[in-house]
Amino acid sequence: MKIKVLLLFLLASVALHAQENETTPLSLSDAIQLGLKENYQIQIVKLNEDIARNNNKWGVAGALPSVSFDVNSTNQQSNGPNMWTRQIETSQTIYLTPGVSLNWVLFDGYRMQINKQNLEDLERLSEGNSAVVIETAVQSMVLAYYQVIVESQKLDVLTEVYRLSRDQYRAQKERKELGTIGTYELLQAKTAFLSDSASMLMQAMNVKNATMNLNLLLAQPPGKSYQLSDTLPVYLDLYHPDDLFQAMTANNTTLKNQYINQELLKNATGMQRSAMYPVVSMRTGSNANFGRLIFQDFDINAQSTDIYANFTLSFNLYNGGKTRTAIQNAKIQEQIGRIQTNEMVDQMSIRLFNTLDLYTVRQNLYMVAKEAYASNALNLTLSEEKFEAGAITSFDFRNVQNQYLDAAFNRLQAQFQLIEAHLEIARLTGGLLSEFQE
Repeated sequence: MKIKVLLLFLLASVALHAQENETTPLSLSDAIQLGLKENYQIQIVKLNEDIARNNNKWGVAGALPSVSFDVNSTNQQSNGPNMWTRQIETSQTIYLTPGVSLNWVLFDGYRMQINKQNLEDLERLSEGNSAVVIETAVQSMVLAYYQVIVESQKLDVLTEVYRLSRDQYRAQKERKELGTIGTYELLQAKTAFLSDSASMLMQAMNVKNATMNLNLLLAQPPGKSYQLSDTLPVYLDLYHPDDLFQAMTANNTTLKNQYINQELLKNATGMQRSAMYPVVSMRTGSNANFGRLIFQDFDINAQSTDIYANFTLSFNLYNGGKTRTAIQNAKIQEQIGRIQTNEMVDQMSIRLFNTLDLYTVRQNLYMVAKEAYASNALNLTLSEEKFEAGAITSFDFRNVQNQYLDAAFNRLQAQFQLIEAHLEIARLTGGLLSEFQE
């Protein structure tokens, strides 16, 4: 009775899993497009990119004038003795002075031009940082998508082995009832069946966990499930190391960002040099004066307008050598940046060539695993026929089942690892987004 309940529970779990997967068809391309739109980290870097784009303006760089408007009001009342009459008299004065002024730095040693170039480079750097985050996210999405396929196919293999052990257990029960086998053989079949049942349940959980990980990257509800329409690819391309190195130095997004950082260091040197030049600024505007004087029988209104345009030239003649020291330090920072860039190129080259070696090894491992799987699949078919004919024991047939299971899992794992190596090469050479984005 317990075995029947377990059978019904397993069949219900697998059927429910299949039914959930059929609810939402999802291709790899659709998954990536959804992730690019909904992924949380991508949304954040896109907003940071908007900030950098907003800052890239001549006004922020200090090249445009500033215009201000202000109004000053003065109200004064005086009480004091008249020097002639000796009487206390009161006078009231009211002033209202509105004014408009324009301040404009006409020349500051090219500082504003360098500031604008800095803002452009910072915008490019923000875009480069976004590209790095997007690349990492797309790589994770692709691997998560394929991981769901791998875990689902593992579940299919376990389901196949489970059905074999279930049929074997049923057959052994019938033989036990007929008296052709003993209790020991029946217990072996029952143990194999229960073991495969537990493995099936655990693998169904692995499929669910892999799907939840994909949902996290796509910013979808954890319980959402899919029917994945793509299949696991097999990458057997041959790469030339020199071609990969040239592609890496030209297209790798991290290196591109480092090149922009080098430009920012160059701008910093130019900014320090700008202190060697004079600063010319202009201040122009207009003030209007409205006044009223009330004294005894007098009520006098006055009005005037002032227009002005003033120029200022300032030049630092000597500050103890601080400017020259700052220029020298900025040049040293440029040199440090070049050294760091060279180091980064060397580190990425090592990573690229190691990944290329790993990619080649995994190609060979996949071919071996593929052949082993084909042999074990054929052996399983032949052994099943022999077992039904009584030519081999249940113990031998169980060994064949386990060998088939290991070979199937090894093939899937080798194929997934080959995909991992290919994606890493594509990312290092800057071709990941172009491969998976339409």
